[in-house]
Amino acid sequence: MITCIPVEILDQICPHLSTDDYYQLVSASQAFKKIFIPYMYKEVIFNTLEQAEAFIKTTSYHRYVRRLTILQYGPNMNELKTISDYFPNLESINACCTKEIAWEEFDQPLHYLTSFACSRQLSKASLVNVLSNTPRLQKLDFVYFKSDHLDFSFFDTVHSLCPNLIDLSITCSTWKQSISLKEQELAQPANTLKRLNIRKERGENQHQAWLMYIGNKYPNIVSLKFEHEFFLYDRDMPELHLAFYSWFLSKCQHLVSFEWKYVLPNAALIQQLKKMQRRFCRLVLYDPRAVDSGLLKPNCLPFLNDLKILLPQWKPFNSLISIISKAFPRLQHLSLEGGARTYHIDMVLDQFLHLTSLEIQSLRLVVTKGRIEQQRRSAVPHPLKKIRLSCSRLFDEVFDYISVRCFELKQLTLDRVRFKTSAPKARIYLQQQELQRIELNIFGRFVNHKTTQMQLLHVQHKNRSSWYRTTLKNHYAPPIRPFKELDIRDIETLASLLSHDINPLPSSRQLLFCPSSIFNDYDLLEVMENGYLEIVCQSIDAIYIDKKRLI
Repeated sequence: MITCIPVEILDQICPHLSTDDYYQLVSASQAFKKIFIPYMYKEVIFNTLEQAEAFIKTTSYHRYVRRLTILQYGPNMNELKTISDYFPNLESINACCTKEIAWEEFDQPLHYLTSFACSRQLSKASLVNVLSNTPRLQKLDFVYFKSDHLDFSFFDTVHSLCPNLIDLSITCSTWKQSISLKEQELAQPANTLKRLNIRKERGENQHQAWLMYIGNKYPNIVSLKFEHEFFLYDRDMPELHLAFYSWFLSKCQHLVSFEWKYVLPNAALIQQLKKMQRRFCRLVLYDPRAVDSGLLKPNCLPFLNDLKILLPQWKPFNSLISIISKAFPRLQHLSLEGGARTYHIDMVLDQFLHLTSLEIQSLRLVVTKGRIEQQRRSAVPHPLKKIRLSCSRLFDEVFDYISVRCFELKQLTLDRVRFKTSAPKARIYLQQQELQRIELNIFGRFVNHKTTQMQLLHVQHKNRSSWYRTTLKNHYAPPIRPFKELDIRDIETLASLLSHDINPLPSSRQLLFCPSSIFNDYDLLEVMENGYLEIVCQSIDAIYIDKKRLI
């Protein structure tokens, strides 16, 4: 009856339990089996197939697995059969599958599969073989074989085999001559498709042919994405008339998201979007020419609320920000990448007064001199609630400015950041903010043109002070163990070091070997010289470091 508790343990504890306690144990065990186990094994990720085989041998919960990812090594035909046999209820596979898969030979085909992603090249015949045996697919992501020329007729084959397809992503190298307009008009609409992503490694764009085909084939499309692997100046969209874009947008009335990577859309498309007053939700312009090419006119998309843009390096940061803010005056979500070596956080907040979410990926993030004092004298609150800083070199005053400007901040994410400070302590002071979540992913200290990874973390919130420490392989490598909280002996030693400005006499160095299990006879002075991060907030609900919850 109680399947989650070993029989040996059950035999020992049952004689000591009352009837009520026994039935409570039964209820708890059944709840654990019905709720926790299925949730825990719903998605599994393996680096190699050997890890998957070890999982099969050591557990009996294969039927709960719905999503399977194999990162480094793709299964062959026999191994894929093993996966099919042991994971009969799989809904999603993400792996580097072999080029030829004889799915018709499966004793137990993956009929429940709704998502299939393959990062290795597949030939047309092999892909058709896969799709013929997975009729319930809703999401497909594949790399088309380089020797095969892709044409629009192939999409008709895909949709005939997978009539429920919602999300389609394809990477291709070459493209056959586009079919005629009459043939495109005769294309059978695929009404279920919502998202289409076209990635090209080389070759001509042929965007006009694509848009003509998409307009006739996908009337319910919501998101459209064009990607190129590399940046080239000859990848602009061709000059097309407003009438063409009017026809295209009238055909795709549900389209609310456009993404362009290393290809520049035509200005007529933007003009037509404004003319039709389309309430576009998201626009991605991942091309450094987008800002200064004349594409972004003042108030060109007044209804846009989500923008991601790649900035050029050849223009001052303040002029770029001004152009973007005038073109999209009502932005609520903004992502900035590339551009000048130095970003000014105060300029961004001044230009975009409606932002609730901001993401910045830059080399250096600073605050204009005097802005913190000015904000303290005459506070102008900003509604920002969420901020993410990536690959940045940060100064302490950045958070000082956020502290006196963004009182509604709830989420802070720092990804691969370096704190620029000569002092041992790098600080995040947000004393007035009640944060719901802080995420830290690989953070270090930048001193004398070198980056060292910090091993200590000090958190103060709700009148509570806690210290945490991790272990490094070396000063420059990411942590190899999760952060653990220090006990009172370690904290007293740290307090003694801090009171001496971390410069004790050499004769006292032997006192710096802490006896606790957390430090394991490490030289605490060396740990302190590596620097530490101090976070001070009014309250914090949760802190995650490298996706592991600390608080």
